[in-house]
Amino acid sequence: MDWTAFLDSAKRGLAPAGRPLQDRPRLLRVAVGMIAATVAAFFFDEAGALLVTIGAFLTAIAAIMPHDRSRLGATGLTSILMVTAAAAGLAVGTDWWAVVPVLVVMFFASGMLRAVSAGLSIRILVLSFVFLALAEMEPELPTGYGVTIGFFAFGVAIMYAAQFLPPFDGRNRAQRTAVGTFYRTVSSPEEYSAPALLAADRTLAHLRLRDDDEIDRLTQLTEYGEQIAQLLLVIERRPATDASTRALTAAVRSQTAAIGDRIASGAIGGPDLVDVTWPRPVTGATETALAHAVDAATALVAGRSAPPASDERRVPTSWELIRDQLTPTSHVFQHAVRLTVVSTLAVALGIVISAYLPSDQMLSGHGFWIVIATALIVFPDYGSTMARGIGRTTGTVLGMGLGIALAFVPYHHITHGLILLALFLLYLAFRSMGQLYTMLFVVAWIAHLTPGVLGATTRAGATVIGVVLAFAAFLLFPSYQRRMLTRRLRAWALSAADKLDALAALWSHNTEAGRRHVADTTVRGRLARLDFCDSARQALVEPADKHGRWTNAALLPSVDSVSRIGATLAGFAALGQTLTDDDRPGKIVHADLLAREFRALADDLASADARDVFGSATAGRVRPAADGESSEGQNCDVVITARSIDDELAGFVDRLRPLTSRRAR
Repeated sequence: MDWTAFLDSAKRGLAPAGRPLQDRPRLLRVAVGMIAATVAAFFFDEAGALLVTIGAFLTAIAAIMPHDRSRLGATGLTSILMVTAAAAGLAVGTDWWAVVPVLVVMFFASGMLRAVSAGLSIRILVLSFVFLALAEMEPELPTGYGVTIGFFAFGVAIMYAAQFLPPFDGRNRAQRTAVGTFYRTVSSPEEYSAPALLAADRTLAHLRLRDDDEIDRLTQLTEYGEQIAQLLLVIERRPATDASTRALTAAVRSQTAAIGDRIASGAIGGPDLVDVTWPRPVTGATETALAHAVDAATALVAGRSAPPASDERRVPTSWELIRDQLTPTSHVFQHAVRLTVVSTLAVALGIVISAYLPSDQMLSGHGFWIVIATALIVFPDYGSTMARGIGRTTGTVLGMGLGIALAFVPYHHITHGLILLALFLLYLAFRSMGQLYTMLFVVAWIAHLTPGVLGATTRAGATVIGVVLAFAAFLLFPSYQRRMLTRRLRAWALSAADKLDALAALWSHNTEAGRRHVADTTVRGRLARLDFCDSARQALVEPADKHGRWTNAALLPSVDSVSRIGATLAGFAALGQTLTDDDRPGKIVHADLLAREFRALADDLASADARDVFGSATAGRVRPAADGESSEGQNCDVVITARSIDDELAGFVDRLRPLTSRRAR
């Protein structure tokens, strides 16, 4: 084992991840709901109080989880599905021949949904936990089917009702936040906005079929924001810019920051946003296109009419994102398989332990806690799995100790309820600080659900077993990001070549099919670039790979290079709207030459031997894209941007030679 990487993971898992009491309005609503559920539970017997409390707790988790729809819609749908899962679990009971296949499907679906969003993946896991828990507990529950579901649903309803409390932030809050964040990144000259753009695209994609003026405006704002970001890059990367040009781009960035603030505040369509004051008249096609995009975005935020956005941008659907990951080489697919196998093993282990351990050593029907611990720790990458596992294990041990200590408090139903409520409120307050603090209070809360020491030891012991299973699963069947870097770099190079080919075809013959193809290659190229960059960052916290040459020192420079090339390529594509018919032939030549260079890079990565990715024939292959081409009569920004891409790519190829190998793929 690489103890350095393990200790780094331990430090990240144990260190506070944030400040307490984050998103206070949401926490307050959940706290009010749990207080109401605790009071209501006093009027029922022990079994009824337990079910009401669990129903409220699980709905609180659903309300706190990130979502792209309104809190009422997302929490309401999840609540209905939880009651359905509980009813299904009670219906099948311990008929494991029916329970296990359903769980296998749910575990695999949860793993694959990582390609769409982590929040959706976790929601499916929570539903699987509810289904399994009610199925396993069914023989032990003293109440009948209808009464049990009624108690559980009552707790769910109490917590859901609490979501109607103010403040009211509208149904498109997640979309406004994402688009506002995107505009703020555009306003910063230090960073390129691709991750924020992807986040805005994804959250809008879930609602794109809704007939909603605000969603339409946010969609158009995202398109204009992308144009602004691309054209700013083109202007700011000219070899020399005078003071007046720098003042112009500074005015644009200031205006995009104001637009982002207005969007995030929910004031779209409110009092007019002041139009940008240009420090000098705009000149040239590129600056004119930039001014048009800024003015259109300002008009959209102010509620005024604006030129319609084009329909060329199309974000992949959730199914398309999942379909692209349905391959054995995909880290999402590998994660889904690993999650399914280890969680199913945890189900079997929980059944065996619950069946064969005497009732004075483990609560009967509570083996599902092993599954919960296992599934919530297994992540697609080494760093998150280890850091979460170490944090959760430490928090679990501490929570177990706290739970056992509280078990010695003399039992009274009022005292019992108040302790549960206090532990839940502490969980809410400190959950934003990381897994250690979350598990400390959650395990103590869970341990105290059943009076006596046995409840604490059962749930804490099961959690520790689950952590061990999760660690073993990743260490025995790892999917290290470092081993995927060369393959992902090749995928990015091919996507860049595909985009350039699509652009050349579109500039030759402007057709709707061509525009759609450019949109598709643009989105897929962005995803490929972010995949490589994310993998490289995750590889930094993995053990060193003795079979490869992707050293830690090479990772961040490679991310920087790929990001710069991708950003400049985006600017090159954006220049299409600034050209006259006389400009197009020269630009098509540039696109063809650059596409060939990206394909040459992809070919070298595919045919690399163990000594070196790039053979001697590769040296000097990359040449200035404009060599032999006259720039006379052409838009100078096209020539400058093409040469910039070429220079960046040439430098990147030179740096890659000693860093990668076939074995590193």
